[in-house]
Amino acid sequence: MRPICVASRFHPVGQGLFYSAHFCSGTDRRFTYVFDCGTLSKQAWLAREIKGLGVPLNGDRIDLLCISHFDRDHVSGVRRILADHGTRVIVMPYMSLAERLALAVEDDAADDYLEFLIDPAGALVGAEGDSTQVIFIAAGPDPSDPPSTDRDDPDRHSNEGDNYSFEPDLPEGDPSSEADSPLSSPQLKGRIRICTHDQPINLRGLWEFVFYNENRPDVNLTHLEKQILALIAKHKDARGKFQSADFLPQVRKLYESTFGTGGRNANRISLVLFSGPQGRRQLDWRRHHPFEIECYWCLAERLHCLHPDDQVHARGHLIAGSLLTGDIFFDKPGAVLAAQRHFTRRRWNRIETLQVPHHGSSHSWHSGAADLFSHSVSVVSAASTNRKHPGKLVIEDLDATWLVRVDEHRGHSTFGWI
Repeated sequence: MRPICVASRFHPVGQGLFYSAHFCSGTDRRFTYVFDCGTLSKQAWLAREIKGLGVPLNGDRIDLLCISHFDRDHVSGVRRILADHGTRVIVMPYMSLAERLALAVEDDAADDYLEFLIDPAGALVGAEGDSTQVIFIAAGPDPSDPPSTDRDDPDRHSNEGDNYSFEPDLPEGDPSSEADSPLSSPQLKGRIRICTHDQPINLRGLWEFVFYNENRPDVNLTHLEKQILALIAKHKDARGKFQSADFLPQVRKLYESTFGTGGRNANRISLVLFSGPQGRRQLDWRRHHPFEIECYWCLAERLHCLHPDDQVHARGHLIAGSLLTGDIFFDKPGAVLAAQRHFTRRRWNRIETLQVPHHGSSHSWHSGAADLFSHSVSVVSAASTNRKHPGKLVIEDLDATWLVRVDEHRGHSTFGWI
């Protein structure tokens, strides 16, 4: 069987996060997924990387676009990447309307960002077209009942010879969730679903995508949400156009009456993604591309990715996976252990690359957290001018791993075959 090339990249976008990965065999691109696409730095840096993604896509759409959460430095480029390349499936964390609007209050959101927070699926699918599916991932069963598709079942492989199929198996979801008006738009009818995080996405037994939406203390936001919906209706004109001039100040008053002055961070949500080979499949990582492997992505993208400032990981033969954390808080041992139980120790031991939470912030990490992992590469995505990220505590704790800083100048790429 022809080997499948797996190529991934943390893109240099400054203070933000943009990650992409590709699977291909022969000269055809087979599957591409993206995790987050945003920055607080120059949007031109993000635009440069989004444009460069067109080479491996070769005119096709992104297959899977995952958004960890709705902070601007993780989503500022999402509309652009959809306009330029499109996607088949968007995966986002389930958040109540009240939780999403907490971000707007904290950030004094501009109109375009505010409209996205009010109706994230409608805003994105409106830019893409009529066929995109949207999956919201909600917290699910207790970690003692973890996702159960971690197996190497030959019957799930639809590949014969070199004719690989990378059509993802998507979770069923809950059709009744379309009644959740804050997540629904007319153009999304029949294409939106809410799934719990115990339902992975897999590529026919080759690769799996397992999500984790941390269970948090239950807060009753029903009354607050009704008041916000009333405000939204009040600020729409006869054409349905949203008029937001005094909307945020009124929302802020609602939050202060609910949570008290000084506020409280009602949003600690960040969808975590484990991405790795399914079952016992192994990867062979190489420093350079062997030209006898006729892989379109490798040949076409070689000069784009392998420039002198890049760090390319060479590890030999290993079982590799990545944990993309967004801005989750691993500030207590219990938070890390809950994620570990959810993903299962078998997957946890396959993590080779860890995206360090929250750009390496010490507030999102605790001393000794590194001992709860067995990974080799720690990636911090932060602008070169940022003096707080990564924090001293994080640097010292991850000292035994290869700590890679991705900024506006330097990316981080890995290449391998299964």
